[in-house]
Amino acid sequence: MSKNIIITTVALLAAVFLTPLTAQHNWCGTTGEHARQVKAQLVANKQALQDGLITSRQNTRYIPLKFHLIARTNGQDRVRLDRVLDQLCAINEDFEDIGFQFYLKDGGFNYIDNNTAYEDHAQVQTVILNNERDDEAVNIFVPEDANFSSGGVGTVLGYFQPGFDWLVIGKNEIGASSSTLPHELGHFFSLLHPFSGWEPNAWNEEDHGNPVTQTTAPDGFSQVELVNGSNCDEAGDLICDTPPNYNFGFGWPNCNFTELVYDRNSDLIEPTEELFMSYFLACSRSSYYFSDDQIDVMLADYEAPSSAYYRSDYVPNQEVIEEDATRIAPAMTQNFDRYNDITFEWSSVPGAEAYVLQVALSPSFGETIVDIVVTGTSKTIELLQPSRLHFWRVRPFNEYYTCTGFGGFGTFLTGAVTSTREATLAENFSVQPNPLRAGQPLTVQVSAKEAFQANFTLYSMTGQAVQALGQQSIAVGNNQFNLPAQQTLPAGMYLLEMRDKQRRQFTRLVVTN
Repeated sequence: MSKNIIITTVALLAAVFLTPLTAQHNWCGTTGEHARQVKAQLVANKQALQDGLITSRQNTRYIPLKFHLIARTNGQDRVRLDRVLDQLCAINEDFEDIGFQFYLKDGGFNYIDNNTAYEDHAQVQTVILNNERDDEAVNIFVPEDANFSSGGVGTVLGYFQPGFDWLVIGKNEIGASSSTLPHELGHFFSLLHPFSGWEPNAWNEEDHGNPVTQTTAPDGFSQVELVNGSNCDEAGDLICDTPPNYNFGFGWPNCNFTELVYDRNSDLIEPTEELFMSYFLACSRSSYYFSDDQIDVMLADYEAPSSAYYRSDYVPNQEVIEEDATRIAPAMTQNFDRYNDITFEWSSVPGAEAYVLQVALSPSFGETIVDIVVTGTSKTIELLQPSRLHFWRVRPFNEYYTCTGFGGFGTFLTGAVTSTREATLAENFSVQPNPLRAGQPLTVQVSAKEAFQANFTLYSMTGQAVQALGQQSIAVGNNQFNLPAQQTLPAGMYLLEMRDKQRRQFTRLVVTN
């Protein structure tokens, strides 16, 4: 059950089309109808505080998170797992003084491989995202970006959608240095922007004058907040210890707002740049914070009946991990004659429940060919790049403690063939045509000395299964048969696997548009 169970078409469309009207910039998508629903919850939380709701920052509240990591259909371009671990470490530091601490529920990572969900998630909210939602956790979806549509103004870094009660964060905004997720979590806990009402048109002297004499913000209904605090309970973010802000941070190049802007009482407006909920994006990451009144509202939101679905008495594993994993195999600079069935092994780390194993073709690990969670201390990777120098590393973590490191990397060199054991499956295994145009039938040729039943599966070059292509009976001698046309297969290089009960063999396939 979520905070909001009524989802209307009007609400969804309003969130899409009520966007800032100014130039191309980065912005938060919690605007329009989304913001109005947040405001309604904020008002309810303020009333609960006034009615004597007791909140304390001394008691730690453990909040389950589920990260839904979205990739293309072939499994590529997903946000790196180490960036997610860095992000969890950072937000636990951000919310420590509040008494909120987050942990990875049931492993924490859900994988969605779908081109549309990755490139334009708004199209598949009800048919994919909503089906993947965890009803007992705070859900965070991470597609390519958080834009509502390809024709939006600027770039949406992230947003909270009250109707579905989830957050969407663009993959480039996941990491230790980004303040987008704590900002959107602020919305999740019912906080508004300090400049609420000014999202459609940030202050500029040409449109709004100086002093600013209008009483209604550009959204057409919010009050313009005054410096003297006389309307702080009804204007702006409805919170009185955050000063007026007419969206001064939108596009501002640094963390020091120097424009002299006055309200209609001719009082100088001095916004607080370092608030998480503001739009001053160039401040030092460690300088951002939530105000005292904002914290009280978030605590009230946690206690609200609508938040019961993620509250529990569960206390996650709190053991601090103080050691790095020691790499055992492959040995440093080890040479292999094959590029498949490479077994990785490392030492067990006290406090660790799982490990991130990454393999890449460069020491920067900017792009990984293997990026997986392993619950033990070894893993056999079936497919790597032939005749290439590879780099690998391991990072321990548990459901709560993710402030860990990789402890360096190892290297090894792969060969040009598959393992000798597997090469005996067939004397010849090839495909025609190659390259293959998307939609063409795939013709397979196999020369065998023995008969066997073979299953065929298509893999990406990262080792992830893309499509199962069925079973064929292989006779002694030359065999030729067609496999189904791959109309939805993205262009790229693939490996076709032929497998019997004990053996497997691969051949390369190139797909073009």
